[in-house]
Parts: sequence; structure tokens; C-alpha cells
Amino acid sequence: MNNPMKFEMVQLAGDRANWVSYHDWMGIILYMRCWHEHLTLVTVMQAYINCGNVNGIAPAMQWEDDDEAVKALIISLILDELFNWIKSRVNAQAWWDSLKNICEDRSQSMSIDLRGKLQSACCGCHAPIATNLDFFNLASDSICLNHM
Repeated sequence: MNNPMKFEMVQLAGDRANWVSYHDWMGIILYMRCWHEHLTLVTVMQAYINCGNVNGIAPAMQWEDDDEAVKALIISLILDELFNWIKSRVNAQAWWDSLKNICEDRSQSMSIDLRGKLQSACCGCHAPIATNLDFFNLASDSICLNHM
């Protein structure tokens, strides 16, 4: 019995905070469909050429159809705002590269912001957390033993 597999779709969050999960999920799904090359290549893969015509469809046309399917999957899992930024690109690879650039820039900005917040945060004794972390790194063994 050949039942189709069902997956819970991971939509890219509006603030792009789940980019890493979305990226990994998309890679797995596309790999399972043998479409992952569409994220890195812009021309017909040799595997398509080796298969020759399938049901009267030439390899280049099959590649194009699969590329459109990858673009449709990307569209279905992003917000209109992101779609409007990437839609002028010509193929799935260009869409994916644009989306990666947008999201990875955002992820880097969020990381820098969170690092700054952590460095300026204070703990219960009103000392900066960074000071306490440095203290724990220098004397972690003695603190653990003294507080047991």
C-alpha cells in the first residue's frame, strides 16, 4: 500500500525568527521530492537529461515544471511582504537566494540585538550578567562546591 506522506507545513514567520527551522524543513522536503537542486542550480541537471523525454515531456520542460513547483511551495509558506521582494526573480534558485539574504540579514541583526541585551542585562544583585558570567567561568568549580 502506497499512502502519500503528510507533513505539517512550516510557514516562515513574519519577523523571520524561525528562518533556521523553515530553511531546514524546506531542504528536507525538496530533497525528498528530488527538487533540492532547484535551490542551487539554474540549468537543467544531468539527471533530467539522462532520463530523456518522459511522457512526451523534454528534460528542459520537466526541469522548468519542477522549478515552478518549487516556487509554488516557497510562495505557499511565506507572507505577501516577502513574496513581493522576491517575485521579480526568474527561477527558484534566485528566489531562494533572495529569501536567504533577506532572512539571514534579519537573523544576524536579531543576534546582535540579543547579544547587546544580554550584555546590558542585570541579575538580582544589580550587577551586569556579563560580570557574573565571567566570575562563574573563572571560579565555577569552587562555586559549585561551596554551594552544595
